[in-house]
Amino acid sequence: MVNVVAFVGTARRDGLVSRICGRVLEGAADAGASTELINLYDHEIKPCIGCWSCYMSGTCVHEDEFEPLFHKLRDADAVVLGSPVYIGCMSGVMKNFFDRHNGLAVRNPPGAAEFNRLRPLDKLRTITREVLRFGPRYPGMRGKGYVLVTASTLMFPFTVLAGQTRLAVASLAALPRRLGGRVQASIVYTDSLARCLEGKEQRVMRRAFRVGQRITRRLPRRSISVPGETKVS
Repeated sequence: MVNVVAFVGTARRDGLVSRICGRVLEGAADAGASTELINLYDHEIKPCIGCWSCYMSGTCVHEDEFEPLFHKLRDADAVVLGSPVYIGCMSGVMKNFFDRHNGLAVRNPPGAAEFNRLRPLDKLRTITREVLRFGPRYPGMRGKGYVLVTASTLMFPFTVLAGQTRLAVASLAALPRRLGGRVQASIVYTDSLARCLEGKEQRVMRRAFRVGQRITRRLPRRSISVPGETKVS
């Protein structure tokens, strides 16, 4: 059985983003997947401080709840990322969640913390060697499917004038891109405040259900190798 996990970064438990993500999971479950929705506001996720401890020791200096959440993302076959639009970006808790992947999920070359001290020629050699290895720390994470969900209070033409939804989708896509994943669908809800178009929410919910079905049926069986353990999904 494939596993689809949704990470939601909104304090509105029954808001649009939460309900759309839940509908994607309903579609995935209908197609035979096991599903789980995680609201990041239910967990303590401290901001990354850029200390490189995770890179050097393999553990983060923060004692919070991020690592178990990362393990769920790492082991999932497909991931749903949902956040409302906040000034052209994601919510703060989602950004903290993204930033904390830097050491645990992202591959850093040996000696990365001391890269600035290398001679120019050694820097060039390191860059040339590492460019082909750029991506996730665990090779099995490559190709993981992602669905992006966001909602904005603005309506047309203000969405275009502000560029908010376009920037928000791009910011949500940054983590899949960094981890070698594939964005399989983006669900964007605009005009969540005035609700000018009748029946829009129902149409979006139907699409979200179909997206959940589609990503599940297209998922290959994946194997993720982790130091000290083996995870097969």
